[in-house]
Amino acid sequence: MVDNTREQIRYRKSCSTLVRVGYGTIMIGWWRAARYIGLILLKKSLVLQQIRGNDVLSYPGISDTRIILILLALVTALMSFVALMHLFIGLSAIREGMGKKTIGLYIPLTLLMIIISFARALNKLSVFLSSLDLNDDVLLNLNVDIINNSLVTPTFASVIIELTFMIMLTEQFFAAVRIRWYRRQMKKNQTESQSG
Repeated sequence: MVDNTREQIRYRKSCSTLVRVGYGTIMIGWWRAARYIGLILLKKSLVLQQIRGNDVLSYPGISDTRIILILLALVTALMSFVALMHLFIGLSAIREGMGKKTIGLYIPLTLLMIIISFARALNKLSVFLSSLDLNDDVLLNLNVDIINNSLVTPTFASVIIELTFMIMLTEQFFAAVRIRWYRRQMKKNQTESQSG
C-alpha cells in the first residue's frame, strides 16, 4: 500500500523533480558543447579575423587551418570537460531521485554551477543590453548574432536560456536537499517506531 502522508507525497515529488532536472542538466551540457564547437566550425572566417586582428595572437607563420585545428582542439577539450561535469551532476541527480546510492559531491557542484550560471546570465544580459542601439527598434535586435564584428554577442534567447538553466539548477539543488532531509526524517521515525 502506498503511504500518502504529506511527507511522503513531498518526498516523491522531490524525487520526480530531481530525475527530470537531472536529464535537463545533461541535455544542456551537451547542447553547450555542441554549440561552441559548431560556432568555431561554422564561423571560421570570423574566428580567424579576430585571432589575426589580435597582435598577441597573430602568428604569421601558422596557417589558418592550423589555427582553427588548434582552437578546435582546445575548445573541444574544454567543452568535453563541461559536458562531463553536466553528465556527472545530471546522472547523480537521477540516481538520487530513483533512490539509489550516489556521491554527495554533485550537490556542491550544483551550487557552484548555479553561481557560474548566474554570473554568465548577468554577463550575457549586460553585453546584450550594451549591444542594443537605442535608436533602433528593440525587437529588431532580439535575434542578432554578430554585432560590430564580434564573434558572439548574446541574443535575448541566450540570456533566457541561461536564466532558465540557473533556475533549473536551483530547483535541482533544493530537491536534493529536501530528499536528504526527508530520508533522515523517515529513518528517524522508523527508528523511533521500532524502539517504541
